[in-house]
Amino acid sequence: MKYPKPNFLKLSASMVTLGLLNSAFCFGQAVVKADFTTQKSIGGISSLDRNAYFNLHQGIPNSEFTDAEWNYLTKELKIGLGGRSFSGVGGLGADLKQLPDEKTMKKAGALQIAKFNSSQIPTQPYQLIATEHPKLVFSTKVDLEKLTDYTTHYFKYYYGGEKPLPQYYEPMNEPFVHAREFDKDNDAVIERMSEYHALLAKKLHQQVPGLKVVGYSSAWPEYDLNDFGIWESRMKKFMDIAGQDMDYLSIHLYDGMNLEGDIAKRSGSNSEAILDLIETYSQLKWGKVKPMLISEFGITGKGWSDRYMETRNPLTVNSMHNLVMGFIDRPDVIKLSIPFITGKSKWRLSGGNKTPYQWCISRPSQTDASGWEFTSLTQFYDFWKNVQGDRVEVQSSDPDIAVQAFIADGQGFLVLKNLEEEATEIELSTQLGKMKIKGIVQKTWYINPDSSVVYRTEKLKKLPTSLTMPKEGAMIFEIQYSGKPSAVVAKTMEHRKFYADQYILPIAKSTPVLFNINQVADRAEVATLRLSLSRKPGASLKPTVKFNGARLQVPEDWAGYDQAGRHDYFGTLYLEVDGSLIKKQNEVEIQFDDADGGRVSSVVLETSTIRKP
Repeated sequence: MKYPKPNFLKLSASMVTLGLLNSAFCFGQAVVKADFTTQKSIGGISSLDRNAYFNLHQGIPNSEFTDAEWNYLTKELKIGLGGRSFSGVGGLGADLKQLPDEKTMKKAGALQIAKFNSSQIPTQPYQLIATEHPKLVFSTKVDLEKLTDYTTHYFKYYYGGEKPLPQYYEPMNEPFVHAREFDKDNDAVIERMSEYHALLAKKLHQQVPGLKVVGYSSAWPEYDLNDFGIWESRMKKFMDIAGQDMDYLSIHLYDGMNLEGDIAKRSGSNSEAILDLIETYSQLKWGKVKPMLISEFGITGKGWSDRYMETRNPLTVNSMHNLVMGFIDRPDVIKLSIPFITGKSKWRLSGGNKTPYQWCISRPSQTDASGWEFTSLTQFYDFWKNVQGDRVEVQSSDPDIAVQAFIADGQGFLVLKNLEEEATEIELSTQLGKMKIKGIVQKTWYINPDSSVVYRTEKLKKLPTSLTMPKEGAMIFEIQYSGKPSAVVAKTMEHRKFYADQYILPIAKSTPVLFNINQVADRAEVATLRLSLSRKPGASLKPTVKFNGARLQVPEDWAGYDQAGRHDYFGTLYLEVDGSLIKKQNEVEIQFDDADGGRVSSVVLETSTIRKP
C-alpha cells in the first residue's frame, strides 16, 4: 500500500514488557475459568455480532478513503459496517422559521435522488445512524408540527430508488446538554425536546416505516447526581414522554468528561449501574427492556478538541477495550455501538487549519506532505479483528478482570481485560474437552508509564496456567484447533435477567430495603445478584444482603477504579447466589448499619441454567 500504517511495535517491546512485568509486583490475584465445552447464550443470543461493536463514527457510504485504505480498514482490520454521521435534514440548511412546504420538498428530493451516486454503497448490509446538531432541526420558537413535518418530508422524499434510507435516525445529537442554548428554562426545553422526539417518531413510523427512530443520545448520564435528580429530569423524563415511541433508546458512554461534569470513568461498575438503571425502569414501565444503541463511546476531556496529541490515543483505545467488554455481555439489549473514532475528519482541516481531529483514524502524513497515515487508534480494531464465534462460559473471581470467550470452526478465543490500575496475577483454568490444539497466538496490549504502548504478539504451544496482567492491560489468546465446535461443546448454558419490582429506594440506617424479583421462569444452577448503589464518599458499600432469607457474601471490590474522584460512588456490585435458593417469587433484603443516605438504584437477578445441546 502507498500510505503508511501505524507503527504498533517498537523493537524494544519484548524487553520493555519483561522488565515491567518482573518489576510490577501484584496487589491482587484472580482466578479465571474458561470452559470451551459449554456454549453460552445471553437472552437467547450466543453468536458474537461483530458489526454491533467494532465500527467507525463515519458516514456510509464512505466518502473520505481511497479503495486501498477502505480495504485495509474493512478487510484487514475487519471494521464493521456500522456508522454514524451528521447527515439528515439539517444538511439542507433551511431557516426553521420559513420552512419549505411538502410540495417543494417532494420536487427537490426527487432531484437529489436522481443525482445520487450509488457506486459506493456497500454490497454487504450496513447500519448507519443519521443524526443532527440540535440547532439545525429544533427551535422553541417554531411550532413542533412544522418542525416534525419538515424532517418527515425529508426522509420521505429525499430517499428512494438507489438511494437507501439510513437504518436509524437519532433526531438530535446530545440535545439536553444544549438546552440552555434555546432558553433559560432548562427543564422546559428538555420537555419540549422530548415532545419533539415523540411527535416526530409517530410521523416517521407512519410515513417512513423503514426508518428506526432512536433517542435521546444522552451525553451526560450522571444520573445519580443530586440524589438522582439528573435521572428524573433527563432520561426518566424522556422515557416518560417519548420512550414509548422510540424504537431504541440511545446513550453515550465516555471515560473522562463529556461536555459537563467532573472527570470520571464510566467503564466498569459505573457504566454497568447506568445501563442496569435504564433497563430496570424500562422493564417497570413497559414490561420489557427496550433495546439500546450506544451511539458514541470512548474517552474525552477538557481541551481534547482543541489540539491533537498522539499520547491521548492509548487512553482512547484502553477505554474502548474496557467498555466493549461490558457491551458484549448485553447482546439482547445493545444492538449497535459506535466507538468514537472518526474517519479522516477533513472538515477539521478546512480554512487553513492543520490540526487533526483528536479521534481521527487517519491524519495527514508527518513524512509525506501529499499523503495520509493511519493513527494508533487502529490498535483497537487490530486487537479484536479475529475474534468471532459463539460464546462459551468463562468466569472471573475478580470483577476487575473482565473476561470473554468464544468458539468458532477451528478457532477459540479467550479475552481478558484488566480494569484495575495495578498489575494482577491470574490463575488460569481452561476446560478444552476434545479440542486438539494446533497452535496459539497471544496478543498483549498495555500502556507504559511514559504513555507509549506495548502491543506484541507471540506464539504458544499451550495455554498458560498462570499469567500477570499489566495494569489496565488486555490479552487475547487465539487458539487454532482441528475440527468444529460440535466436537468440543457438550452442553449449553442460558443466562437470563430478572428485574426487581422497585428501584431507586432510599437507604436508612439499620432499616431493611426490600425488593421482590418475581416471575423467575426457570431453575438455575448458579446466579448473580447485580446490586447497584449510590452512596456518599466514606459511606459503607458493604451492606448485609439476604436472598430469600439466606445471607449472601458481599464483595470487597467492584469493576473498575475506586470512584474516589466522583461526588458519590455509583456502581454495581456482583453477589453470588446459590441456584437452590431461587424461587418463582424472590425477596431481597438489603441493610446498611453505618448511616442514613444514598440509594439502591436497581436490583437485577441474572440466572445461569445448564442444558444439553
